[in-house]
Amino acid sequence: MSALPNNGPRFSADVCVLGGGPAGAAAALRLAQLGHRVCVVERGGPRSTPAGVSLPPSVLPMLDLLGVQRTVAAAGFLRPSPALVHWHGMAQPADAAPGLAGFQVDRAHFDRLLLQAAQGAGVQLLHEAALQPQRQLQAQADGWSVPLAGGGHIDAHCVIDARGRRGTAQGPRTVALMARWHRGAADAVFDPRTRVQASHEGWAWLAPMADGSTVVAVFVDAQRCARLGPVDRQALHDQLLAPLDLLQPALKGCSRRPVQACDATPRSVQDAAPQPGLLLVGEAAFSIDPLSSQGVPAALRSAWQAAACVHTARHRPAHAALAWQFHRQQSQRTAQRHQHLAARFYAAAAQVSDHPFWHSRAGQPAPPSDAAAWPGLDDTIALDSRARWCDLPVLEGEWVVARDALDHPALDCPVAFLAGQPASAWLQALQGAPRLRDLLDAWHRHFGAATTQAIWPWLWQQGLLQART
Repeated sequence: MSALPNNGPRFSADVCVLGGGPAGAAAALRLAQLGHRVCVVERGGPRSTPAGVSLPPSVLPMLDLLGVQRTVAAAGFLRPSPALVHWHGMAQPADAAPGLAGFQVDRAHFDRLLLQAAQGAGVQLLHEAALQPQRQLQAQADGWSVPLAGGGHIDAHCVIDARGRRGTAQGPRTVALMARWHRGAADAVFDPRTRVQASHEGWAWLAPMADGSTVVAVFVDAQRCARLGPVDRQALHDQLLAPLDLLQPALKGCSRRPVQACDATPRSVQDAAPQPGLLLVGEAAFSIDPLSSQGVPAALRSAWQAAACVHTARHRPAHAALAWQFHRQQSQRTAQRHQHLAARFYAAAAQVSDHPFWHSRAGQPAPPSDAAAWPGLDDTIALDSRARWCDLPVLEGEWVVARDALDHPALDCPVAFLAGQPASAWLQALQGAPRLRDLLDAWHRHFGAATTQAIWPWLWQQGLLQART
């Protein structure tokens, strides 16, 4: 696939995507699949951070929707399951709940796979030594003009900005001290499982890679390593790792490469006056706490939704404002939801540790999302008090539309349909707070036993329903 030239007066595309990370590549791929002319402007040069990423099983449906699950599976990434976790309050390390395995990927390799898939779908790729900052994007009557560092411009109807971490810090600043470890001794044992362990003043994550190396990140308060030079930074990394008995066995016989300090602070862009046709996706819109372990899935979901917003605005101009509203709302709720999820882990640690690292990040965690014990057949069932039913922009296939939809803090986005039926049809049976046996009988009659057996547990486990004895 030919690349755009990096000089000349002007070039054109329906959509210009800035940044070729997971969010940018996924957005470009999806838009190309929807028939748009897309170009990606990617910063040149190799990735310098020793980045390994755990992709949890929740990423698999999104990879499948993008059509790249087989490509990722064939890339030779590790698929370790389960992880080893030792958190505050646990007497012994424990295996995470068994289930589908995700992927343990090298970020640079994973990003290349997504970009190659986008190019295969017809996306044009331009490598730039540097990308001009957002303030130099120029709004035009029919779109945007994107200035290129190498000269020239790209005229595009819409711009998707996926150039990575920015925005306002949400809470105390956190730094990840990251290093790649390589096996050196002949008796070094390679264990493919991911490991997570909390300590008195932070926490650490260990991820084996398919090449036999291991990526380790130690997360501490930014003030702890402020103004440290390379030597002192490496000494702090090793000092913080030393007491972590869960991680140390996996590093036996390994040698460490230089340590790098990377910003790991959750951030969010709170734009009071968003500009139509300019969408921030992935970490350009929000970067979630690494403790939630959902960074890449959240980025891919953000990209998928942004592509639907652009597609709607281009082909249904009357719904453009609705599409931009949906994008803003989804970015904000995703950032808030993951902030609450991480706060629950910090709050749990703060109960057994008096270190400021934990207490300053605990905040006000959201109520646990784990459902209560299953109700009895004679318990009355009602919609959870935090749920609301109203007219909202929702994602319906490749379009953003206005629908009567069910919204709840536990949901990634409002839900207008359940198992192909309007959500309102399911909720009608809740009128009058019926007993569970009567509710299930009504759903069986209207939707069938198999559908009811699939939807009822999901509604309960998400916390959308509550029981009254």
